[in-house]
Amino acid sequence: ELHRLGIEAVVLEAREAGFGASTRSAGFICSHGNLAPRYAGAAKDHETEQRKHDEALAGVSFLQEMIARHDIACHWNES
Repeated sequence: ELHRLGIEAVVLEAREAGFGASTRSAGFICSHGNLAPRYAGAAKDHETEQRKHDEALAGVSFLQEMIARHDIACHWNES
């Protein structure tokens, strides 16, 4: 996606490819944006909570677009 935008990027890994953070995803996403305070920071107001929720939904939409645009074979499930 970065290349499509004209951005040259390199992914560096401390060891062999796939050893570190580049593979540490559990393979799922949450669209509700309800993260534990230790991960998201304890929001004290509705506006902050709404912004986090909106950002989470935007991330899901972006992922859906990338799957469709690049015809990615995956087990996408909107349940």
